[in-house]
Amino acid sequence: MPKPYAFHTLLNESKENLAQLEESQAQTSSKSARREKIAGLVAGGSVENKSPGEIMRQEMDDLRREFMGEINGLKASRTEQDERIKDQDERIKDLEASSAELWASNAELWASNAELWASNAELSSSNSELRASNTQLSTSIKGMSTTLQHHSTMLHALHRRVLLDDARVLLSDTYGIPVNELRPGGQVTSGKPKTLQQLVMDVRSKLRQDDAHWLHDDALKMIFDSSLGTLRSGGNAAAHCASKEDLRLAINDPGLTASQTATLKNICAFTHKRHSGHLDTSTMIELMYLLDYILVVFNHEPV
Repeated sequence: MPKPYAFHTLLNESKENLAQLEESQAQTSSKSARREKIAGLVAGGSVENKSPGEIMRQEMDDLRREFMGEINGLKASRTEQDERIKDQDERIKDLEASSAELWASNAELWASNAELWASNAELSSSNSELRASNTQLSTSIKGMSTTLQHHSTMLHALHRRVLLDDARVLLSDTYGIPVNELRPGGQVTSGKPKTLQQLVMDVRSKLRQDDAHWLHDDALKMIFDSSLGTLRSGGNAAAHCASKEDLRLAINDPGLTASQTATLKNICAFTHKRHSGHLDTSTMIELMYLLDYILVVFNHEPV
């Protein structure tokens, strides 16, 4: 810390002052010895033909000069010490101010560190929430992807049926054949309904060359055949079947009015009721396909 360092410096200064004091005491001892010497000389008589008074004055002059030199030296030393003490006081004040600033800065750092820890905790919590949200979104995306794939499959089946219907209607309009006769069993030959192969041969015999170029036997079979497993059958299934989720989305279409949505909900409730004596939707669809087949066989317009 800054303060112990300043005190250590002052202690060293005090030691130096003590050394100077000891030196001054040694000089004082030397002066005492000199005074004793002078007294001895005075008592013993003249030295170098000088009277005792002259000897005393000479020694007193020497002592005065020494004292003045020492006094001047002490004054200079005192001035230096005062300057050094002043410098030390300024250094101590600077160190104290610096220490106060360091403590204040340290307090700010601790406060900032606490804020960072709190922010880190918030970020960790937010990160956990984002991970959970990401998991939910991932699950939702997978579900939407499955639904989209299902809808794409259904739409493709419907669009293929539209293409086949357009071709059948065009054949009917171009060659004057009723649409109900462009189905297996739609015409009767020798008291029996025409088979698919007979229908294909009959229509091919009427085709112009340019149409026959495009409509080979497999194409005509695809247009006419609605038996199980055919493309037309798949389109029929897509047109007459829908999951509860598909129905829910269709009924709640934002493009519908509130009245239309309410009416569709009532119709949906009616078609899905499970009272005794009523059939569910899947059973009704199966019966519709069966009735379609029976009507074709007996040369009636299918449902």
